[in-house]
Amino acid sequence: SHMKNVIKKKGEIIILWTRNDDRVILLECQKRGPSSKTFAYLAAKLDKNPNQVSERFQQLMKLFEKSKCR
Repeated sequence: SHMKNVIKKKGEIIILWTRNDDRVILLECQKRGPSSKTFAYLAAKLDKNPNQVSERFQQLMKLFEKSKCR
């Protein structure tokens, strides 16, 4: 299945993540473990909410799984 960028709800704000955001998320999750505490810390740092950070982390992990399984 090819992945399309799905907008879940009408009028939902699409959050833009920079490469740097992604790197910060991955580094912190490696260091601290992907816990709600980590996501809260990252959310404050990146000016997002912890839920968004946690969702982004899961997306990134999926992307990594895909690229590893090539």
